[in-house]
Amino acid sequence: MLGFFVLLIIVYTIGYQFYGWFDKDKESVMNINTTIEDINTLPDDNSNEDNSKIKIQDIVYFQVKSGEPAVNVATNLESLGLIESPQDFLTKLEKLNLGNSIKANTYKIKTESNVDEIISILTK
Repeated sequence: MLGFFVLLIIVYTIGYQFYGWFDKDKESVMNINTTIEDINTLPDDNSNEDNSKIKIQDIVYFQVKSGEPAVNVATNLESLGLIESPQDFLTKLEKLNLGNSIKANTYKIKTESNVDEIISILTK
């Protein structure tokens, strides 16, 4: 019986430290996927070669919980590298009178999105 409890404690510790199984705050950060888009550019008038290019984009799935304060949202966005400064994000939200307009949902946000685009996505 003692061996069972020792094994349970070891599994819990490994899960907590290495995999975050029991960390409820990590629910706002879902995952990052890489997608490939085909970007076709117009060829030069003087050129007969194909100018199609492939661009790789990173997309972050970001979850906002119901009732989650804007401060937490800003901190989570910073931890994912989507914004540089939570304070700048919050200041811009207030300047646009959107401080209480962030909707609970799971969003797909491109990593190259700027603050204005992120605010637009989260407040639609």
